[in-house]
Amino acid sequence: MRKIVKDNILLLLQWQISKISKTSFGLSELPMTMDNSLKVKAGAIRARNVLTRSERVARLRELDRFDEEASVVGMAKVRVVKVSLKKKKKVKKAEDEK
Repeated sequence: MRKIVKDNILLLLQWQISKISKTSFGLSELPMTMDNSLKVKAGAIRARNVLTRSERVARLRELDRFDEEASVVGMAKVRVVKVSLKKKKKVKKAEDEK
C-alpha cells in the first residue's frame, strides 16, 4: 500500500514540475499556430526592395562604381530592378482547319 501511495505522489510531483516549467518559460500545453500571412509558399517569394551589404557590393562591382578605400557608411545607392512576368495570352485553337 505504501509503494502505491509513494508512486502516486512521485507521479503527481513530476506532473506539477512539468506544469511549472512549461508555464514559467511561457510555453503552453498546445503548440502555437502560425498565421497564414506569415507562411511562405514556394511560388510566392516576392522581389525584395532592400539588398544586403554583400549584394550591394557585388552590384556596385558589376557597375564599376565600388571603391575599396571608400567608407562603408557612405556606400552608393543601388537601384533594385523589379522583374515582372507578363501574362501569356491564351491561344485559341483554330476550329476552321477542316
